[in-house]
Amino acid sequence: LDAAALPPTLASAAGRIAALAGYSLGPLRDVTVNLRTASVCRLDPHIDPLADGPNGFVLTLLSGTVLTFSPIESMRKDPRRATDPALFGMRSFTDDDVDCLCRRRALVHFAGDARYRWTHAIRPGVAVELRDPRSGEPRARICDWWGTHQNLLERKD
Repeated sequence: LDAAALPPTLASAAGRIAALAGYSLGPLRDVTVNLRTASVCRLDPHIDPLADGPNGFVLTLLSGTVLTFSPIESMRKDPRRATDPALFGMRSFTDDDVDCLCRRRALVHFAGDARYRWTHAIRPGVAVELRDPRSGEPRARICDWWGTHQNLLERKD
């Protein structure tokens, strides 16, 4: 990765993260931008390449999200649930998942077991009817949820 070729805003964000105290970071190896052009978005459970080093960061920009961490062992116990969007969209990937609410412009760091023994993902979201704050009229929206379906974070378009 040629960090000098990053767009100025991304280069600035990467530089600020690299300058954080308390993290032993090597050279920048990867920058991935997940651009959501509509409220429909999903990031399948995965572990970043081992060569990327012991630290992972997720920076949310224009919208918040819920990042779900799942232990690999639990996913192996019920692979159908962990890979079927109709199931994990409503019940998550496993019963042992940990949801991380990431507000707009938040930085999430993960290392250790969260980096190497747990996957991270973004579920597809659930369709709900919410009232428009201006008109009071009901409108269909896609929301992330964390913990239970009572805890909703509306996805921004």
